Amino acid sequence: MTVHHLDAPTAEFASYGAAYKKLEEVAVRLQRAGPVDVDTLVADVALAARAHAFCRARIDQIVRTLDSDLAGPAAPDQPEAKPAREPWDEPF
Repeated sequence: MTVHHLDAPTAEFASYGAAYKKLEEVAVRLQRAGPVDVDTLVADVALAARAHAFCRARIDQIVRTLDSDLAGPAAPDQPEAKPAREPWDEPF
């Protein structure tokens, strides 16, 4: 089995869990917000976008790792199989 560091930190997020928590915090603030200062809204949306990108990259890395580990080595005369597209691969 290939071992990868599956929770690589960045300068902003220490882990997938930290990034996901930030997404939840922003979602709660937006749900509870009444009139919102536009600068605060822009900052929250930017933070959520960065957290989402971090989480998406982590999920993609985990899927690639699992696909690789479960597929085993490719036969020398056969190309490596591409992983199937997942529903979350579609842009929103």
